Amino acid sequence: MSTGLALALVGLALLDALNTSALLLAVAALLAAPRRPVVTALACVAGAAAAFAVLGVALYLGAAAAEAAVAGGLPAVRRAGLVLLAVLLLVHAVRRARRRPGRVPDLTRWASPAAAAGLGVLGALSDLPTAFPFLLAVERLVSADVTTTTALLALLGYVVVLSLPALVVVRVVAAHREGARSLLEGLLARLGAKDRSVPVVVACVLLAGAALALAAAL
Repeated sequence: MSTGLALALVGLALLDALNTSALLLAVAALLAAPRRPVVTALACVAGAAAAFAVLGVALYLGAAAAEAAVAGGLPAVRRAGLVLLAVLLLVHAVRRARRRPGRVPDLTRWASPAAAAGLGVLGALSDLPTAFPFLLAVERLVSADVTTTTALLALLGYVVVLSLPALVVVRVVAAHREGARSLLEGLLARLGAKDRSVPVVVACVLLAGAALALAAAL
């Protein structure tokens, strides 16, 4: 793997870390757990990381197989990626077309490591519609001249880099657990509240249309 590709993947992973659902849920698990709070938060981060790793491997292997099996090779893979991107944008548009009142979720039932891991998986899936760097990273690996083993190891490294900001935040919050509780409740309420946003809906629909047009042109 070239140095340029490795640096590009690191940059995409750090950009992907700006998706906040899984991170906030890990902090929520940390603050809600009456026992073993750090272990519970780490389980949440691990669940999100596992979800991204499994999805990344599945996308890469599926895309690589499609590249080998479909006449036209890489353009067909890119076309499928653009269609998936369009679908994710339309899903996000539908979500932003509806107004949701803000509320602080009851996290006490997620206060065990096993349940927190499941919560991390759900958080990762909720971040997927805006995880464009993740999809781009998979596409870069498919188009790069690397072995399957190297690509899979690169995906695992991507997930590790993606998880680092969450681990840092969990460590900082763990040191100031009581003071962070009220702040987190406000953040969760704001995260759950989504006003109807016509500009966001229009932008997502236009971008989805552009992605489909580009896919049709390939």
